Amino acid sequence: YMGDGPEQVKQYVSQFHPDIMGLTGSLEQVHTFVKAMKAYFSPAPAGATDYIIDHVTMIYIMDREGQFAAYADSSHNDEQLADAICDNMIDVRPKGMLSRFVTNVFGEAGSDAKSN
Repeated sequence: YMGDGPEQVKQYVSQFHPDIMGLTGSLEQVHTFVKAMKAYFSPAPAGATDYIIDHVTMIYIMDREGQFAAYADSSHNDEQLADAICDNMIDVRPKGMLSRFVTNVFGEAGSDAKSN
């Protein structure tokens, strides 16, 4: 944690999707948020100007009320990620949506084309 302000965080997240939201605050506020998200981070060494922050690399799946529902990480393949999202949005799509989509687009042979 280096105490990046709103402008630094805005510049950083602008490299990704425009709907990604960056958060910052005091060390205490960041710690509270990280704990609520079941995550972790380790601060940069004191006085460092060029640093890497160790942190989780999860995708958080939130329910429609904004509550933490599940997560996905690099151990999830595309089908598992789609199913985890669908499990928490059952009114939108049932499980197996990605496989059905690939089959609809590419036919039965398309099941070999999708990534795992």
